[in-house]
Amino acid sequence: MFRASRPRDGAVRCGALAVLLASSAPLALAAAQPYPTSAVRTQLLAATRAYAGVATSVGDVLRLVVPARVSFGWASLNARALGIFHDSDDARALWRRAETIAATANLPLAEVEAINARAGLDLASGALETARDGATHARERAQAARDVGGEIEATLLLADSLRLLGSVNDAQQQAGTAAELARQIGDASLRSRALTLLAVLTKNKGDYLQGLQFEIEALRQEQAGADVQTQAIALAKLGKLYEQIEDNAQAIEYQERALRLAEGRVSADALAHILVGYANILNDISPDQHERALTYAKRALAIANETGNRTLEVDSELQVARAHFNAGAFGEAAQPFEHALANARAIGQRVSVAHVLLRQGELFEREGRLKEAIANSLGAIDIYRASDNLPRLIKCYAILERQLKANNDIAGATDARLNRFELRDRVLGASAMRGLAELEAKTLQESQRQQIELLQRQREIDALRFDRETLQRWLSLFFAVAAGCALLAMIWRFHTSTRVNRLLRSKNLEILDQQRALEASNNELRRSAGLLYTAANTDALTGCCNRARGVDLLRDEIEAARQSRSPLSLLLVDVDHFKQVNDRHGHLFGDRALCAVARLLGAGLRLGDTLVRFGGEEFLILLPCTALHDAISIADALRLAVERDSPGSDPHLSLTISVGACALSQFEDAGVEALLGSADQALYAAKHAGRNRVRIYRGLKAEA
Repeated sequence: MFRASRPRDGAVRCGALAVLLASSAPLALAAAQPYPTSAVRTQLLAATRAYAGVATSVGDVLRLVVPARVSFGWASLNARALGIFHDSDDARALWRRAETIAATANLPLAEVEAINARAGLDLASGALETARDGATHARERAQAARDVGGEIEATLLLADSLRLLGSVNDAQQQAGTAAELARQIGDASLRSRALTLLAVLTKNKGDYLQGLQFEIEALRQEQAGADVQTQAIALAKLGKLYEQIEDNAQAIEYQERALRLAEGRVSADALAHILVGYANILNDISPDQHERALTYAKRALAIANETGNRTLEVDSELQVARAHFNAGAFGEAAQPFEHALANARAIGQRVSVAHVLLRQGELFEREGRLKEAIANSLGAIDIYRASDNLPRLIKCYAILERQLKANNDIAGATDARLNRFELRDRVLGASAMRGLAELEAKTLQESQRQQIELLQRQREIDALRFDRETLQRWLSLFFAVAAGCALLAMIWRFHTSTRVNRLLRSKNLEILDQQRALEASNNELRRSAGLLYTAANTDALTGCCNRARGVDLLRDEIEAARQSRSPLSLLLVDVDHFKQVNDRHGHLFGDRALCAVARLLGAGLRLGDTLVRFGGEEFLILLPCTALHDAISIADALRLAVERDSPGSDPHLSLTISVGACALSQFEDAGVEALLGSADQALYAAKHAGRNRVRIYRGLKAEA
């Protein structure tokens, strides 16, 4: 949790010299074991504890005659050796002793180092509030001593503890401060850690593109700093970000790279974090790989139990439970869920409590315990809302909607769906537009940079050309003055001109290569912008407009209809009993059936009409310049087409649709929300009346 120490003054150097002179073999062995086996770890820990006890006793006896810097170095080096094997209690006591020595001897840099180290141990053991207070104290002492490196360490510890306590906004502010300070002093490793933390916090607030940029910049900083451990962690977090922007192939690739880089080369905690992150991604996007996810999660849990890292223990138990759940072993999933929830509550890690509640609620739902499942989802929503975690809120509302529907709470399910749509619009709409703007800005910036380089090359060529012309003038003058040396001058001129021409040709080739690279870069940026725009506006499964694009089009159609005084109608379509299709035939068949319904609906529409996938098995149809009675005819024709031509492998199961209809003319001054709400009421009436029918919105009731 804290950076490998380096001497900020003579304290650590003197301490290290004293210990080496005392022939501390256990400490030397500890330093040579970046990731020892369990047996080696046990032997080294016993030897290190024994040596640390003797060294501490000797240090107490000699404190009056040994300089304070030597005493501090002695205590801190023993504490660091115990910390290698996660003996947190003894290491924390030695760091407190070192802090007392530094404070008494007025060694402010050493005091900051000791406070930071103790706060890092508190953070790893789950004492989050103690870690927060310690990091705050360390930062104050570092600022007073003008120790910028120590201030950055303390600020990063403070940000991490605030994140785990659920204060995302405060944590983001502290991480940004740490990143800026690290940039000012040119410390690539500290800046990478700050950027990686910023990426996690920004992603939790729904801004995936900004988070991705932070993580890529962190990786670039680490490659410059050659810190293998932090580089591996940065790769793993970059994979998590790609998973959350639904680029699953890139997510798996970065996780594989992180794991290959980490095996045998990083600390136990770092390896465990990478393993549990990989298990989380597999549980999210590849439930069929539950055995692989379970293997990684159990490895991480074993390391967490051995090192006493309770935060890591909670994350590992959660992924073990999820892997069992994905495998259908619900009985085996129950106990890890309970352990993870109890541990998260014990250490006050509210965000982890929400994670466990949400996933445990899915287990309750599968077991038919709907009231408990709904209570878990509501509890998770309260925590995510307090921490402003928009992506998690969207996922919670989707699960809550499904649970409320199963519990026959249609009104509650409708509210959950509306909340989910509103949050999804805020996250995806803002991210997509921001991404396009950033791509355009990057394109312009790259073009300007290339132009500057071309101008610089041109100036170099002009300078060479001027040199050649000057040389020619001098040669002419020299020929006039010394005709007898003409032959020698001509030979010299020939060789000089040849050299200059070779240089000119080389520069011209460089310019051509740069022009080709610029053109390729611009083409790639244009292609990326087009793909991003298409992904932001199209439903990946059916090829229809997605909901965010559909809502924007509806808003435009309302404005156009009002200005031209033309009619506008709206149809909200829902596939009847679609859950039965998934339950009987599987989700893959359900996806194909949903695509077939979308094709039938699209085939029945006219030029100018718009088909939108509104969510799940719901579709929204915009009918501009269409009166309500014509919309009813279109809706009934679509209903008959689906009933007649919809696919199905079960002769007893046929697909039908229910349709709710409304028109802009039914309202004096209606907006998007009013039209969607009215169509939803009409659709609900069609469902209530027996499904496979069309209903019209008429005031508070929907009628045929």
